[in-house]
Amino acid sequence: MFPESFKKTALLIAVGLPALTGAACFPAESSRLKTSELYADFRAGHRPDGVGVSAELQVGSGASADVRLSSGDRLVAYAMGQAFPMTEQPCDRCVPGVIPPQGALLPASAATGEIRIALERTQGTSAPQSVTRLPSAHEITFPPAGMFTSASPASRSGLGTITVTWAPTAPEDTVDVNVTGCDSNIPRRLAAGSGQLSFDLRTLTPAAPSVPCDLYFQVVLSRQGTVDPAFGKGGQFLATRERIAMITTAP
Repeated sequence: MFPESFKKTALLIAVGLPALTGAACFPAESSRLKTSELYADFRAGHRPDGVGVSAELQVGSGASADVRLSSGDRLVAYAMGQAFPMTEQPCDRCVPGVIPPQGALLPASAATGEIRIALERTQGTSAPQSVTRLPSAHEITFPPAGMFTSASPASRSGLGTITVTWAPTAPEDTVDVNVTGCDSNIPRRLAAGSGQLSFDLRTLTPAAPSVPCDLYFQVVLSRQGTVDPAFGKGGQFLATRERIAMITTAP
């Protein structure tokens, strides 16, 4: 139920939950913690079924116990004038000092407006003003779907370099292109607002060079929102969209 083929564990619910690792859990109530002691890691990501949002709160350095939201604390996502309470996600092996991630699924229409996550507390200081907006929807304009298939693959030696293009982008959008497949994994961070990547197919290292293989270009646009200053340790509110193009390559 999480985003289309997005494989980065760092994106939590927006792009799949992380593999939490660590020692056995030692739960503590968040009511014992001040908001000023917390770091907020908020995410929002476009998905086929809507917009996934997640929240992970970390205790300041030196924490020796996992903590969970107490009954007087809750995380709520707001969009389109509606409230979407966030629920705790499974945490089989908790990380000390990290509250298990909270998540919610917003309607697809939330992708075009402001998204806000609030930590609401009955005791202590609430933090209601963390906000972000997703990047505008982009499409990969080249190569078009079906251009390089198993029946007509792109020749790595003959074509050499392929230029992947997409639009639109905004100057504030961070652009990452992850090139995977053909036994390769090549991440590229481009200049903000970039709309193309020139990629040398001859740099691929397929285990069976004489056999055709599928190559994926995952174009991810992201932008940072703002985190409520009540979180004394700071934080981030990352919003992302992705598109993927696949081609088949051959020697």
